[in-house]
Amino acid sequence: MVIGETRQLIQLGWATYILSVLNMIDFLNLGLFIVFYFYRFFFVTLVSLLNFRPPPDTYSEFRYMSELTYQSQNLTAFNCVLTYMRMFTYLQFSTRLSQLTHTLTEASEDLVGFLFMFLLVFMAYAFSFHMAFKMDVESSNPTGFARPLRTRLISPRA
Repeated sequence: MVIGETRQLIQLGWATYILSVLNMIDFLNLGLFIVFYFYRFFFVTLVSLLNFRPPPDTYSEFRYMSELTYQSQNLTAFNCVLTYMRMFTYLQFSTRLSQLTHTLTEASEDLVGFLFMFLLVFMAYAFSFHMAFKMDVESSNPTGFARPLRTRLISPRA
């Protein structure tokens, strides 16, 4: 994949290669794959240096490792989105799917406005639900309270 993109970059030239959105997605996606492999190697090296059985009077710092794991998950999630975006290039090989992508391209201006309004309304509902019911939902969630409540709800009323 890297060799194919490098060959295409040399064939088209840097300026023409950058102008294509799909080429930029490919370049960013492959670059993130390479960064992720080095990042994972660095992470495994750091984990192998950790002492998992420290003396009881010493504090072991695992927060840095958890932050590295969290960043690794974020990088993988973003790269997964880019990989799915790359699949749009293969939709053009089928006549029906290329018609779908052509229709979406033609309607993109109208869809952007609609998606903006949809996300605005959706986020308003999400924030208002969070502000209105957050404390109520959290207070009825403890595990110790769940069993007696479930038993009381299932049992017949006397």
